[in-house]
Amino acid sequence: MYPQPYPYPTPPAPLRTPKGLGWCWKAYLIYIVALGLSAVIALLLYAALARLSPGAGFSEVLSALLPAAIGGLAVGVLVLVVIVFYLVGFYDLYKGRGEFGPEHARNVRLSFFLLLAAIVVFVASFVVVLIVALASGLFVLGSPPSLDAYYALTIVAIGFGIVQAAIIAALLVLPLRVLAKPSHERYLYVAAAVQTATPGIAGALSLLQLPRLIPLFQDATGFASLDSTIGIPTVVSSALGMFVFAIYLVAYRGADSRVTSGELKPTLPPAQAASWMPGPMVPPAQPPVQPPPPGGHAP
Repeated sequence: MYPQPYPYPTPPAPLRTPKGLGWCWKAYLIYIVALGLSAVIALLLYAALARLSPGAGFSEVLSALLPAAIGGLAVGVLVLVVIVFYLVGFYDLYKGRGEFGPEHARNVRLSFFLLLAAIVVFVASFVVVLIVALASGLFVLGSPPSLDAYYALTIVAIGFGIVQAAIIAALLVLPLRVLAKPSHERYLYVAAAVQTATPGIAGALSLLQLPRLIPLFQDATGFASLDSTIGIPTVVSSALGMFVFAIYLVAYRGADSRVTSGELKPTLPPAQAASWMPGPMVPPAQPPVQPPPPGGHAP
């Protein structure tokens, strides 16, 4: 016969939060590199356009813009890597949202909805900008649109940029409210505020440049209106972005070290007896041997 099996506790699964934090801070590091490269490209563009003579031809302008275009392609590849790294990290953070208490779980769950909101705002901004551009006649050949159309398009883009930056700032700060070092908390809010304001600052600089750039948009054959200050909004935006994501990088790495070193203890539920261990195999019991009757033989 076989004895009754007995339960044994299932070993706890490895924590997902440290993996998520690691993917996220690596994404921020790569993004800082991409922002630095964007600033360098803008400065090179500034220098190249400053060397152009008034009324430069198409070939001269093309040779000046080609290095910037190649650098822009490299920045696009880096940003794609950043998006992949961050989404992998956020997936791990979301799967491990219950590892450090109900407040952390609530914050990460709210971050998930903010991520969806950021995607919706991005798509909506593209659609609205396209509608404004079509309504303003920006794509109609032979009839240059009014100056108000360019200003309207820029202001709409700035507005959507500020809203999206605010959502992303909240998305990045919320998962750290429980995990971050106490000394990093105030800097996280500073980073969120600067990140929200960055599209407005860069957009204001773009609006100041717009009167000198509109003639270029309206004249596809002349480049006399090219201004060497065209890269200033990109330089300012990249510098502010590097400052913001340097804070996020330090804060996420600090949270990662707190979790991996054991400074923060996970609040996991007790292990449940979810599996059954079979008992040891023993041979079946033999029936007892009956003694022979007195004066006779056993049958």
